[in-house]
Amino acid sequence: PFDRLVSAWAGGDPDLRACALEAGIDLRGLSFSRFVDATISLDHPHVAPQTPFICAPDGALRVDFVGRFERLADDFGRLCDQFGLALAARPKLPHAHRSHHPRYQELFDVRSRTLAMRRYREDLAVLGYDY
Repeated sequence: PFDRLVSAWAGGDPDLRACALEAGIDLRGLSFSRFVDATISLDHPHVAPQTPFICAPDGALRVDFVGRFERLADDFGRLCDQFGLALAARPKLPHAHRSHHPRYQELFDVRSRTLAMRRYREDLAVLGYDY
């Protein structure tokens, strides 16, 4: 969740900017810390918690596999194996919309980390992430 938030800040997604503008928030030129303050309660998929997409209201996982971005190639290979795709028949897995930014640990200050940990509390617990 922390790296995804940094990526949302660095990526400058036009849809996220439009959503923020509708809420009266201009994201252009914000420092990372101000971006976190501005978007921490925004209802947009790029900054929203992810567990509602994969968990039932009672918290039970609705999926039998959760791939992780940090090991995406390996997880994609695992899925290809599971679905019986031979190595030669596997589709190429592109990395579109790559953002270039410092590691998340370099950008979070105490306040932004606290806000993010509060917002993504369920993601951290369910998906086993740690700061």
